[in-house]
Amino acid sequence: MIFTHVTMHEFHPLSTGGGYPGIDLAERRTLTLMIGSVYLCLSAIPIMKYLRILCATILFGTHIASCQPSSTPKALYSQAYEKAKMGSYQSAIADLNRAIALDSTFADAYLLRGKIKVSLGKNAEACIDARKAADLGNQEAALICQQYCQVMTEEQVARKIQPDDSLAKLYPNRPEPLYNISNIYFDARQYQKAIEYCNKAIAVDSTYAPAYYNKGACLLNLGDKVKGCLLIEKAAGMGYDFAIKTKPKCDAILKGN
Repeated sequence: MIFTHVTMHEFHPLSTGGGYPGIDLAERRTLTLMIGSVYLCLSAIPIMKYLRILCATILFGTHIASCQPSSTPKALYSQAYEKAKMGSYQSAIADLNRAIALDSTFADAYLLRGKIKVSLGKNAEACIDARKAADLGNQEAALICQQYCQVMTEEQVARKIQPDDSLAKLYPNRPEPLYNISNIYFDARQYQKAIEYCNKAIAVDSTYAPAYYNKGACLLNLGDKVKGCLLIEKAAGMGYDFAIKTKPKCDAILKGN
């Protein structure tokens, strides 16, 4: 019935109602046979399959299109945010890359991508994204850049260390001043020096979990993911809150996400 309808519709202009004007009886029979051949051709299975697909596309194409996931920058950002919460960092970054390709002024996308890169131990790349977001007017990104992405001079580092260095000499059996110094070196991205002071803090108190955590974070930034994550897991096992919160991210890094 479908083919008859389509065929009659296609051949309808040949008819004016009563027959084929200007064509004699023999020619009419020949033409009728030709039309019959078309009917036979249309009854072939491949054509049936093709027309079914065509009809489905025409009838339901709009509905199918409406079911496709949205690919607007904001939709991609929301998608990436949910993936990042689940630890699917690479997939989230891919969505954010697409969002930024669609809208290069989307500051929130740069900032979120930067935060995810921090979780992957890519601090230098994270700062590039944070600076871009800050340049586009994102205030949170500006604060992050100010706190974490400014490269300190040796003079600035020495000035910041001085109070804790004095405390470390005054209280040689306390790990806190040594840990604080390690944090200053960490912020200055001098990770080897930060590790040196973490080791000093651990030597003073082998149960001081923050020093293990900070040393693990330094190793991650130096590219030693396995040792870094083992130290973070050790700190988490000692009940250190930051390490407990970071452990799932570390697990994702080891899994290659």
